Amino acid sequence: KDATCTVTVSDDSMSAEAAVTPAAGGAALGWEIVCAAVEAAGVVHGIDESAIASLIREAAAATPGLMLHGTLARGSKPGKPLPSYFENLVTPFQDRVLRPQERADGSVDFHDLGDIESVHEGDLLVRRRPPRAGRLGHDVLGNEIASELLPETPFAIGEGTATDPEKVNELRATRGGVPHRLANGMSVNDVLQVNEVDLHTGNIKFDGSLIVKNDIHSDMRVSVTKDVIVGGFIEAAEVEAGGDITAKQGIIGPAVQGSLHACQIKGSNITTKYVQNAALEAAEDIKVELNLMHCHVTACRNLTVGGERSKTSRICGGAIHASISVAAGVLGSESETPTRIVMDDAILKLRREADSHYSERLEIEETCEGLEHSLKELGHKPKTAALDEMMSRIENTIRSYRDETARFDREEQEKRDTLA
Repeated sequence: KDATCTVTVSDDSMSAEAAVTPAAGGAALGWEIVCAAVEAAGVVHGIDESAIASLIREAAAATPGLMLHGTLARGSKPGKPLPSYFENLVTPFQDRVLRPQERADGSVDFHDLGDIESVHEGDLLVRRRPPRAGRLGHDVLGNEIASELLPETPFAIGEGTATDPEKVNELRATRGGVPHRLANGMSVNDVLQVNEVDLHTGNIKFDGSLIVKNDIHSDMRVSVTKDVIVGGFIEAAEVEAGGDITAKQGIIGPAVQGSLHACQIKGSNITTKYVQNAALEAAEDIKVELNLMHCHVTACRNLTVGGERSKTSRICGGAIHASISVAAGVLGSESETPTRIVMDDAILKLRREADSHYSERLEIEETCEGLEHSLKELGHKPKTAALDEMMSRIENTIRSYRDETARFDREEQEKRDTLA
């Protein structure tokens, strides 16, 4: 008897199995017999040639009359569907590239890790790519099997963001600030919050407000356009704010000679508990709860150390410049530490401005005299259209300078009235 082979396709058409009867004195099982059986079953996909070769070898060595089985083809399942993909078009604060900046001399500044990216209202933050089906699958009969299509993943819409009404796959900023990454979206905060300002965050330059949970460490630099709130200390750092600065525990720098302090603080109003060895400059007021020690202070309005009833709060050492008032329980110390209080900064500023106005007025007067002399000389020359145009321009310039002189006179008088 010759060897025989039949191929059966599974119910789900994802596999094809061969049943082989080995030869008994007749023709052995060969490729032609197996391929004919495969073709007769309609199998065209996922045929395993190594499985066919193995089955042929087994049939050649098998005892006659023993039935053999083997899987000769398997279908391919469809690929896994791909969910929505969210593409960040700005760099969130968490993903900020912390790369130390190179100095001009080739050395590296580990405090400067690059700028923090800010966004403006209307900026495109995130683009959502729609979900995609996986690759097509096939059963052993060659039929295509489509991949499942996942539902679209919704945006995580944080504060300060919204989807575009016309382009639902785009997330935009509804206000300016610093972007923060969310799982499937982004938020925009006009307040940047960090645990500390140190080598992990690098120097901070930000358009908005900054909240520091703990401390601003030594040698760090902070520059923001709004307020700075520090839950701990400011230690020998440079902090500049367009708004107010609050350091809840204190401001402390290293001891220095003269007024060149390593701790430089500049803002509209400065409020803290304790200050030592620092330079403070406020466009308005400075308030210190306990003591102000060995500092260089400029307050364009008031400096207050201690509460209204405090008798122990002290200003000791350094130089204090204020325009309206200086208040403390004690000025100076029993150890005769030099403490300088200066209250005439505003007057000196007004006087400098008044003197500057006077100098500018003299320059304008000299210019006007020269122009009037030139105009008088031109009046003796023969009249021409070009000459008339030139004289008209000179007369207009003289009138403009006279108006400027009158403005200087008014401003100068206002400043001198203030000084009086």
